Amino acid sequence: MSAFRNPDNRDSAVHGAGLLPLLFCACSLVFAAPPPLPAELVSAWTRFQQALRADDPDALSQVTRFPLRSNEFGGDVSTPSALREKYQTLFPQKTRQCLLASSLKRRHYDKGTYYDVFCDVGPYPIRFIFEQAGSRYYFTSIDNVNE
Repeated sequence: MSAFRNPDNRDSAVHGAGLLPLLFCACSLVFAAPPPLPAELVSAWTRFQQALRADDPDALSQVTRFPLRSNEFGGDVSTPSALREKYQTLFPQKTRQCLLASSLKRRHYDKGTYYDVFCDVGPYPIRFIFEQAGSRYYFTSIDNVNE
């Protein structure tokens, strides 16, 4: 007789088999894929990437909420014309390549949820953040994560 079987309880093998589905459910909760990104966010991210691919700061302005917060590059970007002027500084080729190859990640904080991408292609890593305003999502900030 197995050391793991209780001789007084003939149903123990059945109970042991019942643990497998329970264990499977617990593991699938731990390893479950994150929920999909909201459709409006996917649309904004697609337009953002298309603007970068086309090297078009005016199109990028359409998915940006101003002032674009920035703790780097001379501070906040207040208008679409300021974004046009700073575009090459904010989005050099390596940064554009990183953003085009990246996916947004969901983050939670005490006031809600935001989505970001990290690009570590220059002297320090930069985080590009998207947030919801009303029913739409916008590119809202650039963060030098070392500051």
